[in-house]
Amino acid sequence: MTKKTICDDCKKWQSSTKFRDVLQYNRSLFSYTPFMQEVVTQWKYRGDYQLKEIFTPYIQKELRNFYPIESLTIVPIPLTDERLQERAFNQATAIAEVIAKHNKNPVIAALSRKASQSEKQSKKSRQQRITTKNPFFLTKSLETDVLLVDDIYTTGMTIHHAATLLKEEGCPNIYSFTLIR
Repeated sequence: MTKKTICDDCKKWQSSTKFRDVLQYNRSLFSYTPFMQEVVTQWKYRGDYQLKEIFTPYIQKELRNFYPIESLTIVPIPLTDERLQERAFNQATAIAEVIAKHNKNPVIAALSRKASQSEKQSKKSRQQRITTKNPFFLTKSLETDVLLVDDIYTTGMTIHHAATLLKEEGCPNIYSFTLIR
């Protein structure tokens, strides 16, 4: 039996009165290495949608080890309409669909992003990300356990904003999965 440890980032989130206990935990498959940065750039910013296929076997293999997958509703982190038009697809939705296809879970677009919050996260400093207001609003009420899905975990603010909103609206347990951290 392996001992589960809590990373320093999770300890920081748990010490926050605002965000404590909104998220059960996050798991990521890959580290954000220079190689992964190139893959993400090709996939996300240059529109090579089919690159999601290289991640599929890893997601299939590891996901059941991370979560009580049978009982989860999958909720992808949304893009603004502007960002979706730029990229032609939402990478979080692409990942969510891979998970759903292989685990028979529903994918529900329960969140939307406020248009006024459209500045790219990648252009912000860590401090700017941490102090942003919650950019999400609920489009569908859920009272199920949720698996939030996003492509990259940088500061954790995006996931925690989304989890906070879902928790306030009645979701008992919220987990998150990010492809890269």
